[in-house]
Amino acid sequence: MNSRKRMLTAVVCASVASMFVAIPAQADRGADTPIPSHAERPGAAPHPPYPFTGPVELSGDRLPLRGPFVTHQVNIDAFGGNIPGDAGNEPSIAVDPTNPNRIAIGWRQFDTIQSNFRQGGWSFSDDAGATWTFPGVVHPTEFSSDPVLSFDRSGKFYYYSLQPNRGPGNWACYLYQSTNGGATWPQDVYAFGGDKAWITVDRTGGIGDGNIYSVWTPNTGASCCGPNRFTRSTDGGLSFEEPVFVPSGTFAGTVDVGPDGAAYVFGVSFNTFAFEATKSVDAQDPEATFSFEPLGEVDLGGSLLLGAGPNPQGLLGQAWIATDHSDGPTRGNVYALCSVFPFFADDPCDVMFARSTDGGHTWSPPMRINDDPTGNGAFQWFGTISVAPNGRIDVFWNDTRNDPTTTFSELYYAHSTDGGLTWSPGRPVSPPFNHFLGYPQQNKLGDYYHSISDDAGANLAYAATFNGEQDVYHLRVDHRPADADADGDLDLVDYASFVNCVTPPQGAAGSGCAPFDQDDDGDVDLVDFGAFQARYTGACVPAIVQQPVDAFACFGGNGTFSVQAEGLDLTYQWHHAWINIPGATGPTLTVESVNVLSAGLYGVTVQGACGVELSENAVLGISPLPQIVSQPQSAETCLGMSAEFQLAATGGTPPLTFQWQLNNQPIPGATEMTLIVESVTPEDLGTYRCEVSDGCSVSVFSQAATLTVPEVAITASSNGGTVCVGGTIFLTVSTAGFPTLQWLKDGEPIPGATQAFLAITNATTEDSGTYSAVATGACNSVTSDGAMIEVIPCFNE
Repeated sequence: MNSRKRMLTAVVCASVASMFVAIPAQADRGADTPIPSHAERPGAAPHPPYPFTGPVELSGDRLPLRGPFVTHQVNIDAFGGNIPGDAGNEPSIAVDPTNPNRIAIGWRQFDTIQSNFRQGGWSFSDDAGATWTFPGVVHPTEFSSDPVLSFDRSGKFYYYSLQPNRGPGNWACYLYQSTNGGATWPQDVYAFGGDKAWITVDRTGGIGDGNIYSVWTPNTGASCCGPNRFTRSTDGGLSFEEPVFVPSGTFAGTVDVGPDGAAYVFGVSFNTFAFEATKSVDAQDPEATFSFEPLGEVDLGGSLLLGAGPNPQGLLGQAWIATDHSDGPTRGNVYALCSVFPFFADDPCDVMFARSTDGGHTWSPPMRINDDPTGNGAFQWFGTISVAPNGRIDVFWNDTRNDPTTTFSELYYAHSTDGGLTWSPGRPVSPPFNHFLGYPQQNKLGDYYHSISDDAGANLAYAATFNGEQDVYHLRVDHRPADADADGDLDLVDYASFVNCVTPPQGAAGSGCAPFDQDDDGDVDLVDFGAFQARYTGACVPAIVQQPVDAFACFGGNGTFSVQAEGLDLTYQWHHAWINIPGATGPTLTVESVNVLSAGLYGVTVQGACGVELSENAVLGISPLPQIVSQPQSAETCLGMSAEFQLAATGGTPPLTFQWQLNNQPIPGATEMTLIVESVTPEDLGTYRCEVSDGCSVSVFSQAATLTVPEVAITASSNGGTVCVGGTIFLTVSTAGFPTLQWLKDGEPIPGATQAFLAITNATTEDSGTYSAVATGACNSVTSDGAMIEVIPCFNE
């Protein structure tokens, strides 16, 4: 195992403890070894919402915009406005395949961020997500978590949710059904299950059509059924079979059904923390006693992350498996994806992808989906995948690439039309949001997002903090917004459809004409027609050929950005933190008198004759203070010799300058990082420090260092006297300055006598004499006063 893998294992082990109280780390832990209880607890009962003092968005209609991409809030009040003080996360989505206008989203609903009590919130739309209704929660007053939505071929919706204290065990999942597009959920069924559960419905039209499969994390305090972790319903969700064991116990996983009806389970192994896949080819048969085939490890180039970076107590990405049901050459492909801590890249979190073309038995090398430069410290987290019926693969993720502080995330999107061999560039599809806001007594934005794809685009349910709190949103990304017949190109059929929509009375942007509302103003008019013509002909769409670049400015100084674009009739509008700057309508922007509020992200919208282009973001930073990374150290030297002080500094605005001081007074000519004091005199002794200044005239001082002469001294010594023959001569000396010592007798060194005391036992008259000690230091020596000792015979009376 390489060193990065070893480090990652420690990260994952520590992070799993934030999800569970503890997980045994032994590699040979048996599948039936119990895992201590989940840290996610029902807690206190719900109580009334607390007053909210953060920013409030008065309208839930088309709140966040990013270019042509429109996000709508779904947890809204009866008037379409934000509900202040609540929180929602871990959204999941269902879309009616018989009527794509009908969409439902479920999430963990916290009525107040002052409590961790959550319920199963839901909202529904019957106009493809343009407007939403939030009726409440699926089971009022009941603690409910980890919601997952799915649907069958007929358009019936399912809502699967973890709840305690309702069934045979302490924790289990319940399945709710809706036959009216998520407007009501009148029926619920005990469905076994547990923590981090996921469901899918067989929509193949085969023998297992309508089967519901569920998988969850086994052996936790928030799961039923010990090591067994998979169940199915073969009667449309009216009942569920006793759970069965799936080889290689995994967590944070998902389940999907291939076009042949095979059920795939994918997740992270408790034993090795590797990604593992299994499948059952006979679970689709209602009469079969089915089994699972282990498919082994899937290399995604890294390991799952929990409790790190932008999501301190949650997953950084769920382990996804998705299958291709198209009729083309990619049919039957199996895709695995997760946001991981990469083994071999200097990144904290990347969205990684692998594919199998043989039913999961072999897998491609891992592929990095996010296209930002490596080593930039960015987190690409909450990676989510879905596959359209035509085989297009859609991937969404949160991305911090444009914020060096990793405080703000932007939602990004990429897609592949060749089975994952190549990918479109990543494109931001939401404004940035501070992912650290609005924690509901849990330091996380949940654990996952969820997307559903169709041939024309993808629907995503996600959580963000555009209102200064956690809320739930729906985003629709059309693969080709003006491709009316969804055949992958713009042709005369699309042109005829557009002409029909732009001709009164069809001008209102209803469900049929909505894709042609290019400027999202609610109708289809000549502005939209001009934009369509530009796409159709490939002409006059503005192109940014030189993006704004990051800039630093001195406090009180100026910062400048510029953009270079090509096109017809160009106009510019600069923005700061996504707020337009009045009067900033040229290709160059100068930010004057920079202060703390000026710092942040800047970009520009370039409007052409028949199109709009949004620049990349650039950062304006206030020049950082110089930093002294190596401090001068105190020194000792002898008079007449030299001494040296040195430091190392970085940061600030170049150039850095240096000025050494002695006793707080500048030393003429001492302007280098290293100071050498030649031929030290008593006047050179004292306290030295260095003032470091940068090009913004910002100064910092080093710590003080002293220059001293190390002198030794004898502070006390024994006096002389008489000693009886046969007695002991014992003399001592006290010193200062850490010298070496040598005792003398009558001026001659006594061999071996180098301690702070001298003891001569069995003294004879020959030991009589004058004793002294010499203390020697680096710069001086000193001799103690002599002690005259007389050794005489002593007679007992």
